[in-house]
Amino acid sequence: MPEVLDITNSFNKVIGKEDRDIAHKQGLWHRTVNFLLIDSSQNQILFQNKKNKPIDEKFFVQINGGHLQAGETLEDGFRELEEETGIPKDKTTFTYAGVVPTAVDFGTDFILREFMYYYVADVKNLNQELSANMPSEESKAFIGLNYIDAFNMIVEEKAANISAYKITKDNIESDLSLQKNHFKNFTDDNLYKRIFSFLIRHNNGNSKMPL
Repeated sequence: MPEVLDITNSFNKVIGKEDRDIAHKQGLWHRTVNFLLIDSSQNQILFQNKKNKPIDEKFFVQINGGHLQAGETLEDGFRELEEETGIPKDKTTFTYAGVVPTAVDFGTDFILREFMYYYVADVKNLNQELSANMPSEESKAFIGLNYIDAFNMIVEEKAANISAYKITKDNIESDLSLQKNHFKNFTDDNLYKRIFSFLIRHNNGNSKMPL
């Protein structure tokens, strides 16, 4: 069935509803909810690798999340994380991390205009919970890494690469390596720098300053 989204103006006020495909074709502003999936006790963050691609120079890590449907609240959007990971909401602690207005033109048929709401989704024993609950999809995988190590590599340039691991259904592959060039994003070159910086502040009990 087609997805119907709340359409907003450039000030993030709802002004109508529209089909998702039309919203992207016409460049209409709408809302998404996005999750920084972490285990704060281990300084670990997991990103999606939706098509289970090999890690190469074209690879970039992907944020968990999706579109808010028409009439949904931000809290309603928390269902997106459970749908993508299988981890129940009652095992997750959510913390608001900020909203990032994002505008990217990919061509005449796909124009991105999104108010992207970010939440920290903190799960104890995250790797085990994901491995046990992940939906059975051959194409789905997650990339895990230490976000303090990533911050030190990207911002402080203390290392040329960091260790990472891939989780698929019932399997964890731990001999991966990521370099600075892997942390790129079509929306904002500084997005991952801001994410890792926010998570470090969050660990220190200072998450009032948003992304």
